[in-house]
Amino acid sequence: MTFTAKFHLAEGSLAALRSLKGKRWRLATGKPAPERPGHHFSWDNVIVATDAGEVRIHTELTESDFEGYSEEYGQLSVHRDSEGLAKAQREGNVYFQHAGEQITEVYVVRITISQIMHGEPTWTYSSDCGVIFRLTEGAAAVCKIGHHTDALDVFFADSVEALEIDYGFDEWGVANELGEDYDGSHELIVIK
Repeated sequence: MTFTAKFHLAEGSLAALRSLKGKRWRLATGKPAPERPGHHFSWDNVIVATDAGEVRIHTELTESDFEGYSEEYGQLSVHRDSEGLAKAQREGNVYFQHAGEQITEVYVVRITISQIMHGEPTWTYSSDCGVIFRLTEGAAAVCKIGHHTDALDVFFADSVEALEIDYGFDEWGVANELGEDYDGSHELIVIK
C-alpha cells in the first residue's frame, strides 16, 4: 500500500488567493538574488500587494516521516495581512514589475513525487510548491526554493508559460539504492 503525504493549501489560503482575482497588481517583496538575476529571495514570507489590499505568502517547516525517517518539509499558506511590508519598503526590497496590471488568473503549482522500490510504489509526496499570478501583460510567481526549506523565490516573466519554475525533482534520487527510483510530475491548478 502506498502512503501519500499531502502538503496542500488549506481552504482559507485558497480563499485569500481567490480574492485577488480582478485586482490590480502593485508589488511583491523579496531581496535580490545575485546568483539568479531577475529572482528575489525571502525567508518564509512574501507580501503581494494589490490595489485592494495585501496577502502574505508564508512557508513554514513541518515535520513528517513518510520517507521512513523524520524530515522537515516546507508547507505553504496564505494570510490576509501585510506583516513585514513596512520593513521591506524601508529596506528597498519591493518590486514593481507589472504594477497596474490586472490579475486575471491565480494558479497553485502542485508537484507529486513517488518513490518506487523494485517496481512497486512505496510513498507519494504531493505539495503545493508555489503560486502564479497571470497578469494582463505578464506573470509573477512565488515558489518554494526547495522542499526542505522555508525559503521563497519571487520572479516575473512576460507570460505564465515563460516562467522558469524549478520543481525540485532533483532533491530525490541523488544516491539511489539498487532498485530505487522516483517519478515526478507537476500541474498548474486554477483557483476558481
